[in-house]
Amino acid sequence: MEADRGEVRRVVDALRDELGADRVLDGSPAGDEVQRRSLNPLSEVPPRCLLRPRNTEECRVIVKALAAVDCYPHPIAALTTFWEPHSQRAAVGLDTLEMRAPRRIDPRERVGYFGAGVSVREADRAAREHGLCLVAYPDSDGSASVGSMAAVACTTGLGLGRMQPLDQITGLTVVTRDAAVLRTGAAWRLGHAGVAHGIPDPMGIFLGAQGGFGVITEVLLTLEPAPFLAARSWNSAWTTPGEIAEQLRRARQVMDAGAVDSLRLETICAGRAQPTATEWFARCWAAESAAEADARCAAVARGLEARDPRCWAESEAARRGELPGHDERYSVPPGEHQARTGRAGFLGIEVNVNWGDQLDAALRLFADLFTSLGALGLGHRRLGIYPSSHAVSIGIQAMLSGGDAPADAVRDALAAIVTPLNAIGAVPYRSGRIWKETMDRREVDDPACAMVRRAGLCEGLA
Repeated sequence: MEADRGEVRRVVDALRDELGADRVLDGSPAGDEVQRRSLNPLSEVPPRCLLRPRNTEECRVIVKALAAVDCYPHPIAALTTFWEPHSQRAAVGLDTLEMRAPRRIDPRERVGYFGAGVSVREADRAAREHGLCLVAYPDSDGSASVGSMAAVACTTGLGLGRMQPLDQITGLTVVTRDAAVLRTGAAWRLGHAGVAHGIPDPMGIFLGAQGGFGVITEVLLTLEPAPFLAARSWNSAWTTPGEIAEQLRRARQVMDAGAVDSLRLETICAGRAQPTATEWFARCWAAESAAEADARCAAVARGLEARDPRCWAESEAARRGELPGHDERYSVPPGEHQARTGRAGFLGIEVNVNWGDQLDAALRLFADLFTSLGALGLGHRRLGIYPSSHAVSIGIQAMLSGGDAPADAVRDALAAIVTPLNAIGAVPYRSGRIWKETMDRREVDDPACAMVRRAGLCEGLA
């Protein structure tokens, strides 16, 4: 049942009086804020009203007031870094990036308490002031929020580090749809799917739900003593998908040795150029010293047949959080992501696959797609391969800025591999950049999607 607009307006006006005018944006200001902060402005349909709670209590007040008139505020994709676009039927949007409290480190227990809007870069630097760090370090520009990391259930701007990003989440605070404040623990890590020792602990339900069951307002992260880091990168010739799979399996052996912090392979092509090389990036850690970390990294690079690898070692100051260190060297500085990509944004698709036959089949699909995208005339395109001990993440990012490729043609090309990916059991988890409507036209009726339809969690799948 659709909420009465007059009743919703009355509640919104009351919330403005209670929370302050800056917490409630109406009409054009709401749309301008969504468009200003979106990486894909054309894909965002702004809501009539945007609410901006600063903490869990304000979020609870908002949800309770709107629930009384049958209106639920929808987290907005552009303002949460969720991958799925928000519902176009949403009258009231929610900006979760404004929730930046608490921001507290407990050095003795080695945990960090953060508001959902705190970025992974900020969380890591706050921990390093105490000689600690996130177990999965900030990568990319590190601007993704810790709330998004939980709600999207993926790296969201994190390198794999010594642990999967989700594994470092040991608690959530959630405002449910009935305005209850729920605090969860970490029983899901024991494999009990929300129940441990007969007691419900539903944290696993909220991971990856993208706000479907409630708004994540706070995240509790486990921390570890900050190690010394060293990294080496080198180029190798572009090869066939089968040869890349064999290279990855050889790399997995060095990851299993325990000294490797992360590995990744990336190929970037501008315009209509075809791939000629793949860049490897390896990062190793050691508790003893920067020299020991670099020695380990050099050994790993030799084992992977690196030629003339470029190298660096993290400084002791960076280890303590006094300097950007590895973030500054290999990341986009904060605030420059949109300037680099342009206002046209990007489209992309990503999937996690296992180390069996699924890996070989998925690499073939992505290699063919990467080659075919060259004919469209993108600004540039990137194929990224990120192995971990139990799975491999493969993704393509297509930059519209700087090229003349029609956005719809790129969406059609990306969506064309959804069915063959599903056929091998690999379901894309970053499909929102393609747009849900495009996905629906090509999607096979797999059990996972059927479950989502029955639960009514995503309007685009209903």
